Amino acid sequence: MAHNVGFHMSSQVSKNYKVLHLGDQAFVGYNLVKLLQKNGIKADYLAYKNSQMHYNEDGCFFFKANSSERFNKIKIIRESLSHFEGYDIIHAHSVFSVPLLLSKNRPYALHLHGSDIRVYARKNDLLGFGLRKLVNKAKKIFVSTPDLLMDVSSFGKNATFLPNPVDFERFYPKKPEIDLQEGFDFIIFHPTRHSLNKGNQIFIKSFSEIISQGYNAKLVMVEWGDLLHESKNLVHKLNISKNVEWIKSIPPYEMADYYNASDLVFDQFHLKGLGLVSFEAMACGKLTITKYSPEYLKQGYSINPPLSIIDEEVKLTQEVISFLDDARHRKKMGSACLNWVKEEHSSSKILSILKQSYDEIQG
Repeated sequence: MAHNVGFHMSSQVSKNYKVLHLGDQAFVGYNLVKLLQKNGIKADYLAYKNSQMHYNEDGCFFFKANSSERFNKIKIIRESLSHFEGYDIIHAHSVFSVPLLLSKNRPYALHLHGSDIRVYARKNDLLGFGLRKLVNKAKKIFVSTPDLLMDVSSFGKNATFLPNPVDFERFYPKKPEIDLQEGFDFIIFHPTRHSLNKGNQIFIKSFSEIISQGYNAKLVMVEWGDLLHESKNLVHKLNISKNVEWIKSIPPYEMADYYNASDLVFDQFHLKGLGLVSFEAMACGKLTITKYSPEYLKQGYSINPPLSIIDEEVKLTQEVISFLDDARHRKKMGSACLNWVKEEHSSSKILSILKQSYDEIQG
């Protein structure tokens, strides 16, 4: 099957400027830089190194300090400030925007991704004070999910929803190179990190109920997150260990195989917006089970995603069982998810928002 080319377009750049994406969150900055570069906009990238990236790519620069190094925050600030020269716009992601407090009169866009505006900006500490000042002085504010628009407005500022870029060259429906079945009838993939704002334990309890009703299913999860220990204890307590596979980590280039080898994908059951897991899974034509608010999503999307609205644990179990029982409906919904994400997260839409916003910043 031919797949959609991810970031190429034939647009012309309206103004000649050079942009630096400072820091990153869930590879959003990296993918935005690749999109800009492929469409004639001079864009560079400065962030921590990550295994997803090729370190010799044009325009990709990496902090010398690592995230666990002592005094790394001071080093990151110094490295960032020394890198600003020659750029017309700094597109700063989340808390990596802090060095801009020490760079006077430099035009910047602030890109907020979640906890930065929901939690950190509301704290009475240095980081909270700094983020509030950055929000106040930013020429442009982007948010990665529509539900964050209200969070920004609570600080008296307006924001623009910028859909997260999806690499359709990597994530698309295909025959997987791995087999997760191992004697099970159904595979449910839950790669989301284990933390308070993901609701992992709700999914685990629901999966346990599904097993108790006689379904021969396997839940595949990744070992990462602050609440990993609690999730493992719950699996043991519910006596479903034989139906759960834990994976240490998944190389980024193999993620699409895991989505395509699964029947359903669990994302999160706490937040009001959609996450990266949902977008990647939908790009692979897989039905995603997640909690979201249609009321918040309609602020950013022309149409809401074709996902079930699930707001309680009992309904979650019922929905999953209904999809496991009907492979034809499951496939139909997966195709609808694919069409939605290709439309709402298209390169043309994202590039148009960026170009207009950068033009506004440049005046």
